[in-house]
Amino acid sequence: MSALITPIHSPILNACGQEITDTDRHVKVKEAATIVSVSARTIENMVAAGQFPPKHNTSPGRVAFWLSELNEWQKLGCNGWYQRYGQQHLQALNSQKRTA
Repeated sequence: MSALITPIHSPILNACGQEITDTDRHVKVKEAATIVSVSARTIENMVAAGQFPPKHNTSPGRVAFWLSELNEWQKLGCNGWYQRYGQQHLQALNSQKRTA
């Protein structure tokens, strides 16, 4: 009798390092703007500056944010987000660009 081996999958983490759960969901940019009360253009600028959660590709040509990341951003604000997560995220992106 052979033992069944179950593959171990790494959990999916959001930008805050929290595991994505069944209660989390993707939020489109327009809805994110409504949730955090800023314009979509302001969100785009803050993402580029590391002051807002990064966008995730949900399918070809579609991007969204994790609701859990938006909730964390609301607690911290743009400067708090940058200090806690943004600097690290921008450094990782710059490293990827240099190696590509």
